[in-house]
Amino acid sequence: MEQKQIDFNANKHPLVIVDPINQKGQDHKQMTKDFIEFHNANKAVYSIFKKIAQEMFDKGFERFSMISVTERFRWEYVEQTTDKNFKINDKHGSFYARLLACDMPELRSWFKFKRCKADNDLFYEFLKHETGVIDPVAIFISNNESEKQCQIKDTL
Repeated sequence: MEQKQIDFNANKHPLVIVDPINQKGQDHKQMTKDFIEFHNANKAVYSIFKKIAQEMFDKGFERFSMISVTERFRWEYVEQTTDKNFKINDKHGSFYARLLACDMPELRSWFKFKRCKADNDLFYEFLKHETGVIDPVAIFISNNESEKQCQIKDTL
């Protein structure tokens, strides 16, 4: 059976999403640098994440996952674009959840944070600069039900 080739460049949407992340084998500092580069090149993406998160919060959800926010973003964007190359990297979720929590205080208890590659000094400095939060680490530690949850196996 002959496989049909799909031309992913056939329909280009004017909004170009720039994503330099290559997920395999990256250390946490490189992933952070790649996220910051993505965020700076695609500010509209974060604006849409904020809008979606605020809408879900306003509907009364006590907790919500960044995965759900990301999937809703994907669905809504796919409805509006013909760009078949569009991708949002799943690795961005932990960065965006932390950025939302620092930027929108009402959402701080909305996400449950686990230690991950987004938890590093480079990203915390980015959060301070981007949101003005003095101690982002305190937000993520106080968000957990116990200090013990913050000491899960370090996967960095």
